[in-house]
Amino acid sequence: MEEDPRIPEWEKAGLMTRERVMDRLHKTMKFHFDQGAFALRENFNTFAVEIHGFNYWNQESFINFLGKNSKPSSLPLVADAGTILFHLAQYLGSFPFRTGPSETSPPAIGFEELLGAIFWLLPGNAERSTGAGSMGDDVYMRARSAADRRRLLFESLADSKGDFAFDETEEKKIAAREALEVEPHLSDFTLTNYDEEDEMYHDVLDVLSYSQDFIQPPRAPCRRDALRALAKRLHTPTCLRQLAISRSKFKSLVKLMLVEHLNDRDSPNSVKISELESVADSIVNAFCHGSDENGMITWRNFDLALKQKAPFLFSSLYRLFSSLLKKRDEENEDYQAFLLPPLPPNHLLTPLVLGQLSFILDSTASFESAPLLYQYDVHQGTPSENATYEITSALKSRSGPFDFRILLISGKSLSTGEAFVFGSFIMDLSESLEIVPLEDDAWERSFLFQISPTHDVFRSNVGNAAWTLDDELWFGDKGKGMAMGLTDGVKKLKIAHDIKSEGVYQTTSWRGDWTLELEIDKIEVWGE
Repeated sequence: MEEDPRIPEWEKAGLMTRERVMDRLHKTMKFHFDQGAFALRENFNTFAVEIHGFNYWNQESFINFLGKNSKPSSLPLVADAGTILFHLAQYLGSFPFRTGPSETSPPAIGFEELLGAIFWLLPGNAERSTGAGSMGDDVYMRARSAADRRRLLFESLADSKGDFAFDETEEKKIAAREALEVEPHLSDFTLTNYDEEDEMYHDVLDVLSYSQDFIQPPRAPCRRDALRALAKRLHTPTCLRQLAISRSKFKSLVKLMLVEHLNDRDSPNSVKISELESVADSIVNAFCHGSDENGMITWRNFDLALKQKAPFLFSSLYRLFSSLLKKRDEENEDYQAFLLPPLPPNHLLTPLVLGQLSFILDSTASFESAPLLYQYDVHQGTPSENATYEITSALKSRSGPFDFRILLISGKSLSTGEAFVFGSFIMDLSESLEIVPLEDDAWERSFLFQISPTHDVFRSNVGNAAWTLDDELWFGDKGKGMAMGLTDGVKKLKIAHDIKSEGVYQTTSWRGDWTLELEIDKIEVWGE
């Protein structure tokens, strides 16, 4: 499409420089946040440093902010996390014109940059505020999607570039599907954002489309495609799929998220920082697709893990940044921490394991009153002859529609001696134990999971029995999809992961086919 004749006029008038585009974008943000922008100014000044007569936030400002607003258990993690969050805010504060980790970073950011970081980071802001529009069948303002928000989070954390292999044709298909991840009322305003240029270029194109209303009297807007040439002139070419997050950086952030996700202020169970390493490694393994200490997290791996394996991983990050929009005496009720109940010591369900599960479950389940319903510990004796029936009875004894059960099983590999923890989340089954669809799409239906050494989730297919009990207790179909079975009484746990066939529980394709047999040392059933 030819360039709209108005565009050269705007450029000649100096209206389409990066600085002027950002000025218009900041006006949109201030209007969107309204009173929140005033609270942000107050909080900004509280932690600001003065440079040449102006207030800024530097790395130390973020560390001080975290120290003031984080939970007591998080304080040992604040220094590393403050550095990460500062770089995140640097990137998002100049979005969409800062496009890679190799660019020289300023030593501090101003109020507008912090405002921009919050705007692009918090769910719903960009989706609601930037708008969407069309003229006839022509969409001139593309609706921002949930995938866009995940991607900006990835970009803001990326600290490396590399020649990572990817299938461009397949990536374009995925991008086209993910562009549809919008609220129902915006479904008519979706467009793919990966055609001859990738998503990072389309971000510039989107912002130009959104901000043009500020520079012309009411009249027909420029068509989106007419802005492509200008977007290319303003965009710094960077390939999204050549960016990556280093394992060490991501692990530091995951550790903070684990602790911040739990509200342990009124609980006798404080989070033990010494236990963080292994739990964080387990989660990071899901993003790195392995345990290599030099592993890197690419966009595709990040997107899959965040969307499917730990969708609520960054809820506490959102809470920390949203608190900047609140007055100092105003309670922040956004993205509440997961209330940590009293937990007995020396059990599988520790505060950190509960935090790990909450990255999957969030509001689906509350553990405020979830007692221990069944327990087996190899160190306390042999299991009863009726152990499998006792376990299934505990899993079935639900009285209300929101009741749930958590089964946890730990053991060591019979072949290597490595320790593993697997489990099952059970909720809302039919009388015949079939998995049924839930009324609320935000809730999780029954699934299998792995806690360690790699965090994983194996979601269920509706209409199948959650488990079967004959001589052995099996969750899933042996030899199909993901399945695990208690055998030899409850002394052994067999795992079969077959990606070539579909069963009751879905598999994780990157992990391939594998089997595992454990000698069980502990079994627990918890529930409400």
